[in-house]
Amino acid sequence: MQIASIGFLVGVLICQHLAALPALYWLLISCVVIPVIVQFPKLRLLSFALLGFLYAAFVAHEKIADQFDPTLEGIDLLLSGVVASLPNVNANRTQFQLDVLSIEKLNSVEPAIDLNAGFGADAPMFRILLSWYRPEQQVHVGERWQFVVRLKRPRGFTNPGGFDYEAWLFQQDIVAKGYVVQRQGTKKLNRYVQQDISVYYALHRSREYLRDQLRLLMNGSYYSGFVIALTVGDRQGLTPEHWNVLTRTGTNHLMAISGLHIGLIAGLMYFAGARIWRYIPGAIHRLPAPKAGAALALLAAFGYAALAGFAIPTQRAFVMVAVVMSMIWLQREMAPSRTLSIALIAVLVFDPMAAINAGFWLSFCAVAVILYAMAGRLPNTGFWWKWGRVQWVITVGLAPVLIFVFQNVPIVSPLANFIAVPWVSMVTIPLSLLGSVLAVTFPGLAASILQLAELSLAVLWPLLSALSGFDVLQWAVDTPPSWAIIPAVIGILWLLAPKGLPARWLGLVWLAPLIYATKTPLPYGVVQFTLLDVGQGLAAVIQTQHHVLVYDTGPRFSQHFDTGSAVIVPFLKTKGINTIDVLILSHDDLDHTGGYESINERVMVDKVLATQAVKTVERRWEWCRRGLQWHWDGVIFRVIHPNDGYKAMKDNNYSCVLQIVTRQGSVLLTGDIEQLVENRLLQTANQSGQSLQAQVLVVPHHGSTSSSSESFLQAVRPKYALFSVGYRNRYGLPKNEIVERYRNSGAKLFDTSSSGAISFTMGDTVNLTPVSYRQENQRYWHQ
Repeated sequence: MQIASIGFLVGVLICQHLAALPALYWLLISCVVIPVIVQFPKLRLLSFALLGFLYAAFVAHEKIADQFDPTLEGIDLLLSGVVASLPNVNANRTQFQLDVLSIEKLNSVEPAIDLNAGFGADAPMFRILLSWYRPEQQVHVGERWQFVVRLKRPRGFTNPGGFDYEAWLFQQDIVAKGYVVQRQGTKKLNRYVQQDISVYYALHRSREYLRDQLRLLMNGSYYSGFVIALTVGDRQGLTPEHWNVLTRTGTNHLMAISGLHIGLIAGLMYFAGARIWRYIPGAIHRLPAPKAGAALALLAAFGYAALAGFAIPTQRAFVMVAVVMSMIWLQREMAPSRTLSIALIAVLVFDPMAAINAGFWLSFCAVAVILYAMAGRLPNTGFWWKWGRVQWVITVGLAPVLIFVFQNVPIVSPLANFIAVPWVSMVTIPLSLLGSVLAVTFPGLAASILQLAELSLAVLWPLLSALSGFDVLQWAVDTPPSWAIIPAVIGILWLLAPKGLPARWLGLVWLAPLIYATKTPLPYGVVQFTLLDVGQGLAAVIQTQHHVLVYDTGPRFSQHFDTGSAVIVPFLKTKGINTIDVLILSHDDLDHTGGYESINERVMVDKVLATQAVKTVERRWEWCRRGLQWHWDGVIFRVIHPNDGYKAMKDNNYSCVLQIVTRQGSVLLTGDIEQLVENRLLQTANQSGQSLQAQVLVVPHHGSTSSSSESFLQAVRPKYALFSVGYRNRYGLPKNEIVERYRNSGAKLFDTSSSGAISFTMGDTVNLTPVSYRQENQRYWHQ
């Protein structure tokens, strides 16, 4: 079974890394091969790998077949549907998932098209993620609404180290995103949909009602967000400050209802159910106590997973619990490794895309490491020593996974989890669940119990906050090369082996490539330029042999989300960059400065240059003015606009224009300058004799008609013109006439919405070649 599970996992992983799926007829032909090769025992691993690949591919084909019609993008659509998720509400926006029941085009001169063909009258056609800005009414799960919307296919930021948002949406079966158009046509069709296709809407209505009741009883206290996260799985109440403490102490898993929580409840119910069953007269003659306990455990795990909305981590945890309890029910004595293998296959059958989730690897690796390091050892110490060893084993065993995925290992994690896990598991969670059960029928008693749950968190939280404050206990490393995983596994197995194995410390030697495998530094005189994909905004990172410059920080979308934390910091982590020598904020527009605060909190910034007083910059900064020039590792950095004392009517024209000069050519970053500044640059260049010619040009103002004059293009003569734009952005940038102007000039055009992050290495190569991160890392679910 172990070989089967490994082979099946390998096959699924190969499928999930494909840029495009094989045609269905090739998959069907391949099915014939499996019965042949399974006859050969030595090819058993290969046969299960092929089986895993084919299964994942067929599931992926089925999901892709339901994707959104691109001809419906960007036009007004009248649709009706049922609210399918707990609404995410903030000051200006309500966001929720909607199961679409009917849809039609508005203002179309084309003949009417039956867009609902093939679907039942009340069957959802597909699911979308909808935003309603400044809503006039509240929406609730299960309500049927009519909206006028504009939709587009999912598109996330695509950058090294970044989160694959498109994969997440694909896994959630969300085929489009969009927003409600503020116009007539929005109305509630009824309070709740009358005929539910399943119990799905009823379940989530209950969750929403319970969440609102808990909020009312706890009256918005500081720890109410934790209690709600631990009961109904809604983590909207947790702030970035909360997540920062949890992440830095390695305890963030406590706020996700997953294997730890569901396994705890299942374990408690198993032992309690089996014990109580023995005291019921005649019960054990009808059903053995272990079976009764397993049935109760499975029911409790199902109930807790339902309370959490059957989110993907809870689905995975429930499947694992179901496998274990099934073995008990069937009275099958099975090695823990065999049970783990069955659970692994079951999870992958349930959701093949689970294999690309970090939580999947952390869950299974944690269990595997505990079984390897703890099972079959002589019990020579008490419970607390064993519990401490478990935390140590998990920290050491999961270090390679954490380094590959997050480039960070909280060294304080064993101590923090040694205290937090039993406290939250044995005190906070039982109190929270008990309070939730009583919240509707006995609100007064529930309020008192919930206060005790909050008190338990109030006791724990100061300790976690204190531990998170020690920067020395945060072990950050560069992203290791992929081959380092093999010696890392050998090192972990050696290091955690039984005491009888001599020289276990040699496991540290095998871990060395994971820690010390360094990337080759850039040669002297070479610059690596990366225009990051930040949507409708701008951010670029420039690296020389020993220095780093960040030009603009992208947009901020809300109080809790900006491209500084979502894009730039993860990119810097993958490059092993801990210090920014110079950060330039070209001008005070939110799509250029929105990520600054997040960067400043997470990365050391030596110097900030700006042309205006930026509201988010509270530290000292220096003026970005023409004449400012410096040399880094044989590369020249030159500011050519604005002049000292320059005054402009528009913020855009204050943009700091940076020229980067190497032996091979130059890069020109122009911010949002308009034609007025372009003309000034031409005039100044003519007077000074300094050329504006650039191999790589970041197109001014994202390709707006206010910029990129013919005379400017003739002076710059770019070989590559880069547009930093968001997919189907509301401004319609870049404008078609500007695109044509650059194309006619002979420049090769790239944009971040279709290419993702765009990188150039300049200074030592004859051929200047762009690298598109989206193309290099294409997956079949990407558009």
